[in-house]
Amino acid sequence: LYYSLIDFTKLYSEIISISGTIITIISMIVTIIYTMKTKNYKKQAEYDIRKINLSNIVEKLKRTQEDIRKLPRHTARVRGIKIDGLFFSIKTSFDFSLNLLDNDSPDNEIRELLLKAQRNLNIYETSYLSSDIDDSKILNITECIQNAIAKANKKIFKLEKEFINGWIEKRNWKIKV
Repeated sequence: LYYSLIDFTKLYSEIISISGTIITIISMIVTIIYTMKTKNYKKQAEYDIRKINLSNIVEKLKRTQEDIRKLPRHTARVRGIKIDGLFFSIKTSFDFSLNLLDNDSPDNEIRELLLKAQRNLNIYETSYLSSDIDDSKILNITECIQNAIAKANKKIFKLEKEFINGWIEKRNWKIKV
């Protein structure tokens, strides 16, 4: 009876060890699965942040276009408009938009357009202050802003499309957007 009790204790000990090993393996598998899901969530968060930033840039630039249209095309005094305030507002908008775009981001072409518009604004401001207005710079600024808005909207659409196609793919549906 004593030996059978010892054998039972060993057997019970081995069952507990095997059970613990199985539970550990299952928990490792669950951890790996959640880690993979976390990577997907991280990628989705990056897409969402990029999309939000691009949307904010588009909205800011659309409002900036209104200020750009108010810039004088000749040296005569313009009543009711504070030109210094316009320059400040436009520069602030450019700064806001440029701060949302990283130098190494996939949206660098939008950043380059904004930098070009900013350079043209600085040239225009200098010509305005010297009473020798170069109104072609206003046209260049407007063109850059319109191109930046169009490119940002195109990228937003592309991000949405990638998200929807990824969502559909996960469900093994046979449609593409």
